Amino acid sequence: MIDKLKEIRQLPSVDFISAMRGFEADVLAAPITFPEVDTESNFWPRTLTRLLEDADLELESLSSHN
Repeated sequence: MIDKLKEIRQLPSVDFISAMRGFEADVLAAPITFPEVDTESNFWPRTLTRLLEDADLELESLSSHN
């Protein structure tokens, strides 16, 4: 989604407005795809950290439980 927003920001004003008006229908309605996740045990903090990074998630409390 970030790449699509960057692309839209580069458009001329008229096209930008049109793209933003159709953003929900064009982009948000598309099915989300996630990378395949290895099913190795995530009990180890480094493994859990890597899995969270792959999902583009951040867990601030993870470092305090390392």
